Amino acid sequence: MNANDHVFGEIAIALSLLSRADVERAMRMQKRRPNTTIGQLCKQLGLLTESQVEHVLGEQRRILERRRSARAKRRHARPVVAKRSFERDARELGRLDQPKPVVERPPAVERRREPRMLADELLGDLRVTESAPRHAGPAAGPAPAPTPSKAKTIPPIDSLVSRPSTPTNDRHGDLLGRLAVDSGMLTMDQLGVLTRQQGRMVGKLIGELLVEKGYATQEQIDELLDTQRQLRSRTEELRAIKVTEGRDPVDLDGLPLTTDASSMTAAIQAETNRRPAADLSATLPVLDQRVAEAEDSPKVATHRRTPTDLDGWLKSAIEGGASDVLLHAGAQPRLRRLGELANLANEPLPDDVCRPLLLAALDDAQRAQLGEAGELDLAYASDVGRFRANIYEDQRGLCGVFHYIPAEPPTLHDLDLPGDLAKVVNVHQGLVLITGPAGCGKTSTLAALINILNEERAEHILTAEDPVEYLHRSKSCLVNQRQVHRDTASFGQALRAALREDPDVICIGELRDLETIALALSAAETGHLVLATMHNASAIRAINSLVGAYPPEQQPQVRTMLSESLRAVIAQRLLPRRDGTGMALALELLLVNRAVSNLIRENRTFQLGSVLQMGKGEGMRMLDHSLAALVESDVISVEVARAAADNPERFAAQPGER
Repeated sequence: MNANDHVFGEIAIALSLLSRADVERAMRMQKRRPNTTIGQLCKQLGLLTESQVEHVLGEQRRILERRRSARAKRRHARPVVAKRSFERDARELGRLDQPKPVVERPPAVERRREPRMLADELLGDLRVTESAPRHAGPAAGPAPAPTPSKAKTIPPIDSLVSRPSTPTNDRHGDLLGRLAVDSGMLTMDQLGVLTRQQGRMVGKLIGELLVEKGYATQEQIDELLDTQRQLRSRTEELRAIKVTEGRDPVDLDGLPLTTDASSMTAAIQAETNRRPAADLSATLPVLDQRVAEAEDSPKVATHRRTPTDLDGWLKSAIEGGASDVLLHAGAQPRLRRLGELANLANEPLPDDVCRPLLLAALDDAQRAQLGEAGELDLAYASDVGRFRANIYEDQRGLCGVFHYIPAEPPTLHDLDLPGDLAKVVNVHQGLVLITGPAGCGKTSTLAALINILNEERAEHILTAEDPVEYLHRSKSCLVNQRQVHRDTASFGQALRAALREDPDVICIGELRDLETIALALSAAETGHLVLATMHNASAIRAINSLVGAYPPEQQPQVRTMLSESLRAVIAQRLLPRRDGTGMALALELLLVNRAVSNLIRENRTFQLGSVLQMGKGEGMRMLDHSLAALVESDVISVEVARAAADNPERFAAQPGER
């Protein structure tokens, strides 16, 4: 967990914005979502508003500024004595009750500080009480005695003090590996595997292995090496000397009273293990109770590690009007625009370039899942935007496909969908299906319907998606979005749990298997409105596919259940416009009335086409009629319409063909 997230939680508790149970819940979720901040999670869970998050972040920045000011005052008031003179006096006096002198500070060496070090500095060094004035002027009289401060959190001391170790190919590899673990690039188990591999490779450095395996880029390794050199230069004088307990052992302001390195290690570790959070309770009561206005701030945006090269490819493609970006090992990077592929660059990406570029977008859990399954679905967010991504192995190497997701859920108007389509969710119980081939905009239509419910009702909406694509802020509704394989194990498990989570509306990213279909039908029968997507070309095929997922002996019962719970089926296609300016949407809409219900129950779905033709007055639409209207208005060509038609022969006779 990021140290700033820990501070964020403590401030929110002190300001009575969150309970400790809420913070602990968010922290547990963050273990599964390490690239999301506590503030973002609290907003997604509906625990905090945008303005409240901004308020807490503002107080956090103010604490940091006070800490800097306090340290500056202590630095000016700090008495300095010569180090050599101090050591001589300590040896001569040998007494513990002498005033605590401070060792002269060696020349400052800039060192890279890990987030957990910054947390301890932020919360441990600052001491503010209610009685202390907020702006104290210079005090008259002699300078006050220096106040001992908390010791900074430092890496484990056994990685800094010289000790015998097992010979390796890289004599600095142990420290470099520990720094990589502390930086979150890999786990201790993964480091152990790399170390064993290094032992079998003569002349191989641990840094080279980290780059080859995709755990880090060369720039990150260079930063770690620089940190390693600084740590070694700072610890040359870290040795046991008989002095009184001081402060900040890393900076050599003073060291505990010890006689050997082992006891010095224990003393420093005992001090650095103290939790600084308890000291925050004395700081927070004097914070101003200001509520900041809700503003969009890049500082509150995602804190994901955003690999610059990957973002560069994505930004170039999105600026070129692409909907998808395809990065394949051994092939040129490509984009999909208006349904067609085009090269994003002329030079192919070799696997040794493509693999680190894609792996840098994953966290440890996602890398492990990719290594086990060979493929991975995820949502990738950066400054460029949000993407639904699939990363997979093929015979040439690691490949990735990124589909762009707009920041805000679309409206029916944005998708060129008819406004009366909103009536399919003007019910409070039953099943609504959205179907069509891959890439036809089913997820966008589902998001538009969820947005209608979110704005017009006061209900609880629960989604199960793989991955979560459009992010829905709670408006009139409370919206909870769960991602399969991150927040829950499967669609089936999410639906079983949903029945105990008091939802009014359940949205399912895809009906993939029999278990999910059965649970969706059960939820629709028990008083929930269920929205789900399927991969079928038409409304009739979607119904047949849903019933056909069951064994033959169960199908009559399933047809009865479906005839009673099904409310509507939306089938759609995206087709290239004739003028090349984008994609046009062709729609089929089946509304379930008594006639449709009887045909489903009696297994006469082949007659549903006639119902679609005669149901135009009720708002039903037939795919072929929608295609004919697009041809008549010269939006798409006849050839495109015929290829997409459910019945090409019947479509050939439609008026307007040319």
